[in-house]
Amino acid sequence: MKKFNAVLILILFLSAPVSVFAQDKNNNGPGISIGITGLFGTNTIDSSEPKDDFDPGYIIGGGITLQKRLAKYLAAGTGVEYRYFKVDLSMTEESTGLDYDVTWKFKGISAPFHLIATVKGPSSSLDLHAGITYTYIYSSEMSTGAVLPSGMTSDNAMRFTNSSQVAASGGVILRFMVTEQSDFFMGIMTEYYFTDLLKVNGDNDRLCLVNYYFSTGYMFRTDIF
Repeated sequence: MKKFNAVLILILFLSAPVSVFAQDKNNNGPGISIGITGLFGTNTIDSSEPKDDFDPGYIIGGGITLQKRLAKYLAAGTGVEYRYFKVDLSMTEESTGLDYDVTWKFKGISAPFHLIATVKGPSSSLDLHAGITYTYIYSSEMSTGAVLPSGMTSDNAMRFTNSSQVAASGGVILRFMVTEQSDFFMGIMTEYYFTDLLKVNGDNDRLCLVNYYFSTGYMFRTDIF
């Protein structure tokens, strides 16, 4: 929960300038920006049970990003991204008490919904993102190299994976003007999913996905509405 509280504090901090920026309705220049983005970073699973053991994994992906200027220093951002997740964990075989290592891989489609406050410079800007991210998991598989009594080495985990995941998310992005109508951007983002990752779990045991990743890409500014 400490990580969750930290993300909420981040969102409140980043959202504080919104009321000030929103007063400026001067929408000089382009409206919609369209870009491509790639991401890579680390993830883990935050468990409410201290005995659970999850090693840090990784996340990679990419997709399309959209931004709409709302005011001179305020924009709304969204997009569609493919995500690939890998997490290592330890499990116990119920019949024998055998402890063994498991690799959990899942794939999903994510859509962030952010408010973006911007601090502008002559040829660069600092974007402060805050909002939520929705992720739909469509593939989930667990595998192990251990020799189990069942003989299984992999299993389709979708039957006990919650497909719909919602996160509090935010971060800092630096943008650098390349041409009059395009920018290169890069920055750090974080997500804390407050929905339980598993359908089948104990009453007091919650597993929540946490992502920290580097995001980079190229944005084209347009005059579309």
